[in-house]
Amino acid sequence: CPEDGADFVVVGQGFNGHGCTSVHVGPHTCPTVAVVNDTYLECRGLLATGVSLPVVVERSGLPLALAPFGTTGLTISFVDPCRQKPGHWTGTGCEACQATWYGTECGVQCPRTADGTVCGGHGMCDDGVRGSGACMCFTSLQGAWSGAECSECQPGHYGPGCDQLCPAAPVAELNNVTCAGHGTCSDGRTGTGLCQCQTPYTGLSCEARCPVSPEGVRCSGHGDCEVDAVGVGVCHCAANTAAGHWAGPGCGMCAEGWAGPDCATTCPQASGTPCAGHGTCVWAAGAA
Repeated sequence: CPEDGADFVVVGQGFNGHGCTSVHVGPHTCPTVAVVNDTYLECRGLLATGVSLPVVVERSGLPLALAPFGTTGLTISFVDPCRQKPGHWTGTGCEACQATWYGTECGVQCPRTADGTVCGGHGMCDDGVRGSGACMCFTSLQGAWSGAECSECQPGHYGPGCDQLCPAAPVAELNNVTCAGHGTCSDGRTGTGLCQCQTPYTGLSCEARCPVSPEGVRCSGHGDCEVDAVGVGVCHCAANTAAGHWAGPGCGMCAEGWAGPDCATTCPQASGTPCAGHGTCVWAAGAA
């Protein structure tokens, strides 16, 4: 590596000896040349350099070496002058920030994820001297990203690649709103994409409204609501000893032949018909 203060070093042969040694890089001349030994010299104070310019080393006006940068036999190691300036600069005059750095001093890095990837690899950083350092996250079929580091899914998207959409009701009046606006989707990179519907809605995308009791309980709490073939919420009422025997659109009444507050008491029957078909079964408090 070049010594501190050297713009670049030249390694070759014949640098020592009597006379004055000079170094030219294209049209530029090194203000100070320090000959360390016969095979090593330093160029100091050169303000304008270019790696594609020809390099000429002379002693007392006689060329010792003539070659473009990188030619075998003449090795040149340039020291980036921008490295001498505090911050992370680049450009011919060290006037611009290096990529992924921003601020008036080019001293602040753009947001990075834990593995060091700028904007998580899912966005572009607003870098540069006038940049804000904010990540502008990508939104496409390959993923919809958000967050300061573009490491999170946008709302309504889920999966490791944030490329899966939560269910949305395919009806015009809802404008494909996630979970039809009647529930919450398990979104995010570890989400399942399932809708948790609010009462009284049901369905894959919470698109169907179920019948409710006057108190607002779905299927009166005595049945399960499912979506039928035309997209309407229908109650399937309980009909067993443990839960009772219920009926009605909202499961709010006892099924025929059953009575009681829990619809779990059998009405008197004759020949298998409640009240022998000649009356109405009515629950009376204290009845057995």
